[in-house]
Amino acid sequence: MTFCRSLIAGSALLLAGAAQAATVTQCGPNVCYEYDNAQVAAALTGLPTLVGDSLQFLPPSFAAHSTGGAGWVTTGGATGNFIFSRVYTTNALNEIVSLTVHEEFDYEIITGG
Repeated sequence: MTFCRSLIAGSALLLAGAAQAATVTQCGPNVCYEYDNAQVAAALTGLPTLVGDSLQFLPPSFAAHSTGGAGWVTTGGATGNFIFSRVYTTNALNEIVSLTVHEEFDYEIITGG
């Protein structure tokens, strides 16, 4: 799975899914993902986009920073984990042996307060 942190306007997709909670199933050629489209973390991550067998998260807005060496915190103190209720193969004879998470984002350094 590929996770990308960027500032891309995807709020229309998020608002369309947030109106009514539903279990969503997205299947690539080999792997399927199931999740609740109205979970709390969707406000931070947006809903994922399927690319092949990978899911990409392109949040509409997200900021994480370190405050005085206190570690990573999100803007406004919001936290959340995107939870998958089920991840499985499209072919019952195959098995998932590993999952990879890749995270990339832009850095910004603010000095002088």
